[in-house]
Amino acid sequence: MTRLADVGLMSKYVIEVYALSGVVVRANDFRKDLRLVGYSYYSRIEFNVVVGIKGDSMDRYLVRMNESLESVKTLNKCIRTLTTWYLSYTEVYGHVLTNMESMIHYFKLVTEGYTFTLGQTYLRQESPKGELGCYIVHGQTTHPCRVSIRTPDYTNLQAVHVLSTDHYVADLIATLGTADIVLGSVDKIFIR
Repeated sequence: MTRLADVGLMSKYVIEVYALSGVVVRANDFRKDLRLVGYSYYSRIEFNVVVGIKGDSMDRYLVRMNESLESVKTLNKCIRTLTTWYLSYTEVYGHVLTNMESMIHYFKLVTEGYTFTLGQTYLRQESPKGELGCYIVHGQTTHPCRVSIRTPDYTNLQAVHVLSTDHYVADLIATLGTADIVLGSVDKIFIR
């Protein structure tokens, strides 16, 4: 564990310049977490945002482990409240099973999809690695014109040269491991 201490230190300036997110940010004592904004069911659940102190590889490792424990606590809270708002399939889609017009409308919706209005949208959410963003340009059809996905791996990879400055090559393994980069998701995904 001491092998990770003081390896891959990152300043708050680098975090802001490279627009980093996730464990890399929270290990530097930033409380940046999109779940605090209150999307989805997170506004109804109390949870702790785990933060580090120095921002080195050791802090990133400890934040990741403590976030796993916090996720188990959050899941247990969700399971306890799940029975209070559970709806059966027939309560939600019962009209589809009994009314022919509703059945036809539902069939067209499933086969053709929604028709989008002209415009563009950027959606983001907190994934285990950081901020996952999706940029969609859509016309007045059922399929988007363009989709671009921003993964946290892409931005975290850009900061590796800053993390590995003045360290040994062996330290690069610990730095890449705690930055949690998957090279397969670094590619930008475009649909035109």
